Amino acid sequence: MPAIFYQNKVLKCQNTKAVDFLVLQQNRQLWIAVKNFRNYAEESRLRLDPDENKVPGLTKTREHVKENGWEQKVTVARKQLFIADEIALKVRDTCAGVFAATLNEIVELQAFSIAVQQKLPVHIVLFLQQDETLDRAADFRRLAQRIADKIQQQLIFINLTVEFVNRYTLSTDAQWRVA
Repeated sequence: MPAIFYQNKVLKCQNTKAVDFLVLQQNRQLWIAVKNFRNYAEESRLRLDPDENKVPGLTKTREHVKENGWEQKVTVARKQLFIADEIALKVRDTCAGVFAATLNEIVELQAFSIAVQQKLPVHIVLFLQQDETLDRAADFRRLAQRIADKIQQQLIFINLTVEFVNRYTLSTDAQWRVA
């Protein structure tokens, strides 16, 4: 999203997020989110796992809140979202931003307004950069597919496709790279 419109308009709505790049191709829109987990393997491990029971202290804290009858006053959540949840929120908010840009006739996003009107498919790409040993891990493809499926399930109302890649699984014919 153009920075000025995004900062001056869209970010006024609290906690709004967006994907990092919007790209138009002939037959689809690419909405790309880039996550850099290099040198943060341990801290990032939980963000790649949907099981909140693995988050240290979360279950115990929720139980404490429940035991004291504070559920109506206190919400206990992960400090950092499960990555599928984070990307789903970014995509949802990007949809709202493109819609707002259409209503405000923002020239820099006019092509995306037209693409939406033409029902050009949206393809979400989550690019994850990790330490090399994790990027090359044999189970990355399985992990990537599970997370892509979770994102797609949450965004079923948009009718899009999702791809979760890293530098080793990014298609060789992709016309972009992350340095």
